[in-house]
Amino acid sequence: MVTAMSDKPVTERLQVKNGRTLVVLNAPQDVEVEAALAAAVRADLGHADVVLLFVAGRTQLDAELTTQLAKLKPGAILWVAYPKLTSGLAVISAVTSFGRRHRSMA
Repeated sequence: MVTAMSDKPVTERLQVKNGRTLVVLNAPQDVEVEAALAAAVRADLGHADVVLLFVAGRTQLDAELTTQLAKLKPGAILWVAYPKLTSGLAVISAVTSFGRRHRSMA
């Protein structure tokens, strides 16, 4: 079964709404996230409500995830964008990537 893409704006799908702030990490130069997320209020990593982390694959995810999670404020939403398996790294799908909610270990 194939599901249709949502017609909601990218910011809404990523939960960047109601004044939430955003930081984008490691966005590839060939991916135009700025236009889709232009309305989002930006913040530095330690203060962002929503974080969009781009990774090229599992190796980079494993290398960066623990480090980046430690920098997030409690309650921040972390989205990880990675290449579609069929893309040959040509297309990054941020919206269909999985998301995780960061919970403080304290």
